[in-house]
Amino acid sequence: MIEIPNLPEWLDHFVRQIPAGKVIPYGDVARLLGDVTAARYVAQYALQHEHTDDCGCHRLIRKTGEPGQYITGDEHEKIVRLRSEGVLFRGDVVNVDECRWEPEPSDYSSPLSDLLSYQDRVAGQVRESSLTRPVQFIAGVDLAYPEPGIGQAACAVLNAETLAVEFELIHRDRILFPYIPRYLAFRELPLLLSLWDKLLRTGPEPDLIFVDGNGLLHPRRAGIATCLGVELDKPTIGISKSLLIGKVPVGTEHERPVLWHDEQIATAITTERSGKPFYVSVGHQITLSEAVAWMHRAWLPRQHRLPEPIYQADRLSRVPPTG
Repeated sequence: MIEIPNLPEWLDHFVRQIPAGKVIPYGDVARLLGDVTAARYVAQYALQHEHTDDCGCHRLIRKTGEPGQYITGDEHEKIVRLRSEGVLFRGDVVNVDECRWEPEPSDYSSPLSDLLSYQDRVAGQVRESSLTRPVQFIAGVDLAYPEPGIGQAACAVLNAETLAVEFELIHRDRILFPYIPRYLAFRELPLLLSLWDKLLRTGPEPDLIFVDGNGLLHPRRAGIATCLGVELDKPTIGISKSLLIGKVPVGTEHERPVLWHDEQIATAITTERSGKPFYVSVGHQITLSEAVAWMHRAWLPRQHRLPEPIYQADRLSRVPPTG
């Protein structure tokens, strides 16, 4: 497993390097981090971090030149601070062309680039192949956030024939990585790997794992279900409640393909009871047709919208710990 970077620490250091009289848009900072899609996270960081008087967070602005919100809650205070440092304005909009800070990218590490490289390595290791061993136990894993900065990972192990719950396990720990779209694995994978280690010491080892999240249904073919499967060297299936990429052809069928660049990368499932689909994708060491077949074997559609392992793991992830 790749070392998870401490992005708040990176940003704490970075904002203290922004010179007085200069500004930098959120998107420019995100590019230095390694991915412009993290711009929204940078803006969120500017409003929620360990703020001190010498903090340079007021120098983080929108790409339009609008100052944006300030951590104190007073946007006017942000404007006053920028003006006092010599930042040029047109009305209440920063003259970005004149005041933009352009640091040398080589002066900073690019932590998200490292994570993108990890995703590419994982995608290269995925095996879309038929199951090779009998399946006696199936598991569902999910993760909830009972309080800020804390994650609760849950695993429910079921009998593959009867769907009876045979074993349950919870693992709580701090969440160190922020929410950034397409980087969910790095937020949740450390807890799920710790949960798995705990399971191997105390319970039955599942032969097939249902993961609440995407597998190959991901821009880099490396969603949480795929990363977990590759890390554990186990068959995994991704079950997602939202469509991250791809298109589903219009139709009335209960099973429809999810297409991405003319390739089927998942299957959308709906029921008569609920018109809202969920999406089944390969995680690792299974074919899509097998993943859909196992989804049906582990699904009680008249009782729950999602397959039983995911339903049970979701329920368990919200249970307050005892003791």
